[in-house]
Amino acid sequence: MRTVLRVIAVMVFCVAGLATGRRDTALAAVTIQLEPVVTAGLDRPLYVTHAHDGSNRLFIVEQPGRIKVLQPGATSAATFLDITSLVLSGGERGLLGLAFHPQFPTNGRFFVDYTRRPDGATVVAEYGVSSSDPNVADPRETVLLTIPQPFENHNGGMIAFGPDGFLYIGMGDGGSANDPGNRAQNIDELLGKILRIDVDRPESSSKRYSSPPDNPFSGSIPGRDEIFALGLRNPWRFSFDRSTGQIYAGDVGQNAIEEIDIIARGGNYGWRVFEGSRCTNQGPAPCNPGSFISPLFEYPHTAGRCSVIGGYVYRGSKSTLPAGSYVFGDYCSGEIFLLDRGVQSVLLATSLAITSFGEDEAGEIYVAALGGSVWRIVNPNSPSAASLYYPRLVSTGGSGGALDDSEHTGIAIVNLDTSETTLRATAFDRTGAVISGSGIRNPAVMSLRAGQQLPIMDSEIFGVGLSAAKPVGWVLVESTLSKITGLFLMFNASLSVMDGADVSSNTLTSFLLPDVEDTGFTQIHVANPNGDPAEITFELVGSDGSTRAGPQLRTANTNGCVVALVSDLFPGANPRASDYVKATANRPVVPFEYMGKTGQYARGLNGQDAAAGASTLYAPQYAVGGNLIRTSLSVVNLDDAPGTVTFELVGDDGRNIGNVRQLSLAGKGKLHITDPKFFLDPGGSLIDGYVRITSSGPRLAGSVAFGDPGESTFSAALPLVSTLLNDLVYSQFASDDTYFTGLAILNPGETPVRATLELKDRTGAPIASKVENLAARQRKSQLLTEYFPAIAGEKRTGGYFTVSADGGIASFAAFGTRTLSVLCAIPPQRRP
Repeated sequence: MRTVLRVIAVMVFCVAGLATGRRDTALAAVTIQLEPVVTAGLDRPLYVTHAHDGSNRLFIVEQPGRIKVLQPGATSAATFLDITSLVLSGGERGLLGLAFHPQFPTNGRFFVDYTRRPDGATVVAEYGVSSSDPNVADPRETVLLTIPQPFENHNGGMIAFGPDGFLYIGMGDGGSANDPGNRAQNIDELLGKILRIDVDRPESSSKRYSSPPDNPFSGSIPGRDEIFALGLRNPWRFSFDRSTGQIYAGDVGQNAIEEIDIIARGGNYGWRVFEGSRCTNQGPAPCNPGSFISPLFEYPHTAGRCSVIGGYVYRGSKSTLPAGSYVFGDYCSGEIFLLDRGVQSVLLATSLAITSFGEDEAGEIYVAALGGSVWRIVNPNSPSAASLYYPRLVSTGGSGGALDDSEHTGIAIVNLDTSETTLRATAFDRTGAVISGSGIRNPAVMSLRAGQQLPIMDSEIFGVGLSAAKPVGWVLVESTLSKITGLFLMFNASLSVMDGADVSSNTLTSFLLPDVEDTGFTQIHVANPNGDPAEITFELVGSDGSTRAGPQLRTANTNGCVVALVSDLFPGANPRASDYVKATANRPVVPFEYMGKTGQYARGLNGQDAAAGASTLYAPQYAVGGNLIRTSLSVVNLDDAPGTVTFELVGDDGRNIGNVRQLSLAGKGKLHITDPKFFLDPGGSLIDGYVRITSSGPRLAGSVAFGDPGESTFSAALPLVSTLLNDLVYSQFASDDTYFTGLAILNPGETPVRATLELKDRTGAPIASKVENLAARQRKSQLLTEYFPAIAGEKRTGGYFTVSADGGIASFAAFGTRTLSVLCAIPPQRRP
């Protein structure tokens, strides 16, 4: 940006009209299609699920005894676990169930249900993921439970963890016809039941589980401690509603009735006295309907129907099905059914032998078929929806003291779709409650036309009463279309404090916060967008990779958030700038850190994925000298192995500046570089460019922060760039007598790159465009008025710009006041 202005920044948010009324986005009719996910290479798939670890992988259970893992976007699956030598397979036997521990991202534990060789007894066993490869399981087995099976059929086999953290196990009645041993009604038998066990608290070294004390027959009460519900014939597939926690089970009937049941603790569902609502005259109890729980829904064996396949309550974000509706199927007819508000309908008649339904991490539903295929249920008539997570909302008028401690939040959203979208913004407080009060409208509904940009402040979205409520929380923005993106800023009323970050739909289960403020405060925000509480474990890690403090466990309620100063989270630890915070969560969350000094400066960073990283990173801005600015680098080793890190400062012309430096980095350690003479002695000159950071092998992550040398006026932070992009969006710009916007584009590769810049106003109408040719290793860093001289002198307080390149680039934008009062740097948003 050719002057010191290139690194000084501020953002203006302008008043935008709110839409009146709420658009009804409910589906008028439900039409589905099956989208192929895997159609070859599978051997009798019986189940599909996910590991709730943020990886978006699918795991497919094959009847002979294998679990396959499918990477996002892949069409063929690799072997995760092979226990075919243990499994007796054929007919209704085989590897039947799979469940990942709620803390799988941190403990790597998962569980299977299979019928063993040679006798066909049911085995529930524990396995773990390999310590060296997350896509391969450790083959060592720990058997938890073995249940003899008197016949070959009715083995059940479904296992799943409930929201209470306990493992639920579906057991059929042991087989044959009419439950000849009356096992389903016998409380001293485990067959014909839903079982519930605690896998985290073994009863002894030989019994690797215990029974929760609130199980209906626990302790001194007659009956098996493990039983949760009874009177089931063959609950082949059951599931938990993500929102309510209710258990929906498809109980396979004998020769007349198929049923769907809501499973309750201690419930008796009637088999063998009843098959659905039909009296079997088998006894032993009389056919008194009041003695048993009736099905939620049942259907007869007509039109080729013979065996219910239990499914899922839809809680996905893509409006594929009505929210809260239940999808299930029939093995023989191949039909997929929907139960919505008590009304049953046929969604789709297929030729598939449906063996199971499954969910991915986003709540979308899949179908497994015995012939060797897995399909995703899609709705061609539903809008492709998206959500953006703004992890920090603070709004207050301040205390009125000498230092301006007021805080406000602004957001900018761009609709890059070809149609108008409806936005629904909901502000949640720390507890997960929807923020309410006088002068507050929450949720708020807005419309955004195709190509339009919306820059708006928190009080304009939710009403003037928001600041009086002094909320601390986060904001969820839901769109009826998918191609939206945005950014957000945090600032005070006098604009002496400001910084921000980009936003997306990304969530993490393992993350790090690389920057710790040593002269001010560091505040952690972790938002939980899930339908269940999230447990987050934090550790403070030193430069040598050792844990300095923690672990500290915090719980974010459903739709709630954890907000804590690092100094409070780790009392007595005296956090240092050479430290970083790492964390794991049992559910995908949205982490953010906010640092600064009250009334003087602030900088913000999104949490970084501890499962990602790269061996080559780029700091897109590095400036020292001239008594105006200093830059610090935080580089974290994501791996256990130590390594060597090489640093190169590259000028805008692509040539190295000063010395190439090499430093040793401990396993899980951090390098924190603040020396202004690290590359060279700048003297009184301003030296700037970008930094190339390479490791000898370990994966790296981190951040770059730059501000005034005394850290008393301005500061901003950016994540180190690990992935080069070629299609970028910046959701806001401002250029007038008070405000400016700058843009840096760098091509770190060894071949030239052609980049096209397009500037658009708030309506999406083009203002100007140009092509920039960047030679190998070159960077261009200029004000928008230098890229587009025609806008110089114009008053532009809103709009957005895009950058498209024919090669991978890194980039950032700076927004600032011409009085140099604040600093704000924003990474690009990837074009959706």
